[in-house]
Amino acid sequence: GTFLPPAALMDLVRTHPNLYFDLAIKNKRLRRDAYPILFGMTLREEWRHLFESYPDRFFVGFDFPGVGEFHGTRLEMARESTEFIRAILTQLTPSTARKIAYENARGMLDNAKMKR
Repeated sequence: GTFLPPAALMDLVRTHPNLYFDLAIKNKRLRRDAYPILFGMTLREEWRHLFESYPDRFFVGFDFPGVGEFHGTRLEMARESTEFIRAILTQLTPSTARKIAYENARGMLDNAKMKR
């Protein structure tokens, strides 16, 4: 989902039932592309529609690649990433926010454990 607009992601999740996306790379600190999720701290409507239409296909994910001048410290990245995710989740319905925040990831882990 790094370089794709919401309409393209919607086509992908509609076509591929086992495709999931995390929101980490969409953080404005890490991406400066043409498809930001937030305008300031406001969730863009096309992203809200995508998340609300397919709430089971997205989840919160973080990783902190090499730190340096561009990325800042890991603590700075964690704070900014948390603000980014909170801004998204607080603008979704409670059910969708819970799914993206933790329920979807928990379900994937539970399914993986059952397959062992």
